[in-house]
Amino acid sequence: FDGVFATTYSLLLSMLSMPFSSDQEEKNNSTILMQSIESWNKGDLDSYINMYDTNVILHGVPGVEPGIESARKLYQGFQEAFQEAFPGVQISVDDLIAKADMLTCRFTVSGIHKGEFMGLPPTGKPFKFTGITILKFQDRKCIERWNEIDFLGLLQQLGATMENGKTS
Repeated sequence: FDGVFATTYSLLLSMLSMPFSSDQEEKNNSTILMQSIESWNKGDLDSYINMYDTNVILHGVPGVEPGIESARKLYQGFQEAFQEAFPGVQISVDDLIAKADMLTCRFTVSGIHKGEFMGLPPTGKPFKFTGITILKFQDRKCIERWNEIDFLGLLQQLGATMENGKTS
C-alpha cells in the first residue's frame, strides 16, 4: 500500500505542476478578444493594444519586429488608414473557437468606401470581407498572432484592378 500511495502521490504532484487549461482560461481569453474588438470598433487604439504582451509576435506582417511598440505602430497606421478610407468600419465575429491558450476567430469587416484607399478614390460602395486570426495567450495577454485576411476581395469589391503589381 505504501508503494502504491507513494507512486500515486508522486504522479499527482507531477500532474499538478504541469500547465493545464481550464474553461475559465478559455472564457477569459475570449472575453479579452471580444473587448479588444469592441475597442477597435470604437476607434480606441490604446484599449485595443492592451490585449498584447510587451513581447508580442505578429506573424505574417512583413517588417514588423516583435514587441508591443512595433505592434502599436502597425495598428496605429492601419487604423488611421482604414478610418480615413472607411469611416465607421466595423469588425464582427462570425466564429470564435477557444482551446487551451489558443483562440481562433473568423471575422467579417464591413463598411462603406468614403475616402482614398491604396490609391483608389472613394467609390461610396459598401463592402464586406473576411479573415481568420489565431491568437496565443499567456497570463491573459496575447503573445503571438497569425492573420489571414481577404484584402484582394476588398479591392475587387471597390472595383480595383491590378496592373504590373499596382492597384488602379
